[in-house]
Amino acid sequence: MEFHPTARSEVNHRRYANLRCESYATLGRRLDPNDIQFKDQPFALPIDDRVRRELVVTERKVSNDMIRFHIEPKEEVKKKLKGRSPEVADSITILFWALREVHDLNRYFMEHDPSEDDADTEPEELDFDPEEYLRDEYGIEPDITESEGVFDLGEDDDDRETGGEKGYTFL
Repeated sequence: MEFHPTARSEVNHRRYANLRCESYATLGRRLDPNDIQFKDQPFALPIDDRVRRELVVTERKVSNDMIRFHIEPKEEVKKKLKGRSPEVADSITILFWALREVHDLNRYFMEHDPSEDDADTEPEELDFDPEEYLRDEYGIEPDITESEGVFDLGEDDDDRETGGEKGYTFL
């Protein structure tokens, strides 16, 4: 799979200027705890100030047509990060794009006309279970336990070297 940031949006080319913008926007929507589509479905991210900073520093801007939006160029983001590239945020957004592609999840981000919604109809639930995926694809049995909003996915070799401090937060 190849990610081309300047390619046309796959979800809504009228709303997103390019695939990079779409990727940041859909990840932001997926992480939004108030989004009705995803509010009861956790999403794992490393607990890390760098991850948080890089994901929130990139600003959305409205295009001249006042319909589509884009995100600021990477050079502007680098200035805000004091010369550092947002490589962690880019990696996360590209990974999320790949998950959407592989598991046909783009349909959950397609724009629709709310007037066509039936008031008694609940939003469609995601049919992707990350624990099941880890088991089926990699033979990994995740040990997920909750502790003050942080879910520990168990200890691995990397955790032992850092004293087991690594965890994941589900947003």
